Amino acid sequence: MPPDPSHPVNVQLRQLRWRLLNAVDRTRVGQQRKLQLPLGDRVVLGPILFLIRVLLLIAVHLISIRIYVTRSPQTAFHLYARRRGKTYVDSYTVFRRNAQMTLAVVVISLVAMIGGSIAGLTIHQEIANTAPHVFQIGILRPGNLPSPAVAAFKQAMAARGFRDAQTVQYQELTNAVSTAALEVQAEDFVRQRKDLIVALGDQAAMAAKVATLKDHIPVLFLTSFDPVQEGLIQSYTNSGNNLVGVGQAGLIGRQLDLMKKVLPQMHTLGILSSPGDETNQTFVDAVRQGATQRGLVPLIVTIATVKDIGKAMDEIAAQPNSAVYLTVDVFSSQNIDRIAQAATDRKLFSMGTVATNVQAGATAALYSDLNAIGQQLAQMADQIFSGSHSSDLSSAFAGAGFLAINRKTAAAIGLVFPADVIAQADVVY
Repeated sequence: MPPDPSHPVNVQLRQLRWRLLNAVDRTRVGQQRKLQLPLGDRVVLGPILFLIRVLLLIAVHLISIRIYVTRSPQTAFHLYARRRGKTYVDSYTVFRRNAQMTLAVVVISLVAMIGGSIAGLTIHQEIANTAPHVFQIGILRPGNLPSPAVAAFKQAMAARGFRDAQTVQYQELTNAVSTAALEVQAEDFVRQRKDLIVALGDQAAMAAKVATLKDHIPVLFLTSFDPVQEGLIQSYTNSGNNLVGVGQAGLIGRQLDLMKKVLPQMHTLGILSSPGDETNQTFVDAVRQGATQRGLVPLIVTIATVKDIGKAMDEIAAQPNSAVYLTVDVFSSQNIDRIAQAATDRKLFSMGTVATNVQAGATAALYSDLNAIGQQLAQMADQIFSGSHSSDLSSAFAGAGFLAINRKTAAAIGLVFPADVIAQADVVY
């Protein structure tokens, strides 16, 4: 005999199930409209809501079982037989069929719950696997001056298929006004779990190295001189850590040779130094060593505030046949206009290390081809994203670079550039 659908318990159970299912459906629709989740998340959300619905159904069925089981069989059969005019045997048969049907529904619900969960998670995993990974790159550099290396790097990455906002996202921090600020920003990149950090400048490279000592996030660097001498890497062929990049080794020597060619009588080389900056001190030591090797007297002057700029230039100008070398540090990058103007006011030849120094008023600058360096860094990034480890790659030397001169500044300090220097200049202001 089939279960009696008119039984009061079955009627109540059907009504309760109907209310629960409608409530779950309304909740599911409301959540999808409110959340507007991507496809992969909706695929997971569907099974979760399905699980909730199944659990509610199971609860209803368990309640129905409890209604039958808690009463003694004799009482349950007797009440049913008396209400429906059935015999004791017929009542017992109905009881068993209802109980078996309820247990079967519970088992089917459990199987559907597990199967739906596995199917939903599998589909979500497939969607996650087919969706392209968006690489997160943090760019760390001091100051807020535009860098051709950054533009060249992004352009070369796009040419390799890494297009901004599609397969790669850049976060560039350029408001650092001190080495400490660079260190804080590098630590922020580590906390954000960037896939790659691009550090431009000696201070930025050292800050990135310190910040990634434990996490070993790959770091691409561009340094002002030899990265081995700076202590960033062990060697050009084997960094021994998570850093790889381009070093401008040998550039200091060429800059000093150019100064001696333009100023044959130069005797004293004033070198600007930033206190408390270990990376800048290493750079200053390299410039001092190069000056000594060329028979020049190095004079290291410290600038920490804007007031120190004039005092430092006065000290250098007081020396016979003196000139000033503009080192690379955060303070100098932020105040290059004031520094170049102070040197010009005291008739001092000023040698810069980047093109923006000459634009700001420095007498000359010999610097590397930042566009080519940006392309080199993009090639390294492509190799890292393809599975290579930073230590498996070789760091590169920067090319011969460009020469920029400022004839207006030269005229202001009473200097005439030799004809061959003017001919060699790539940029003349």
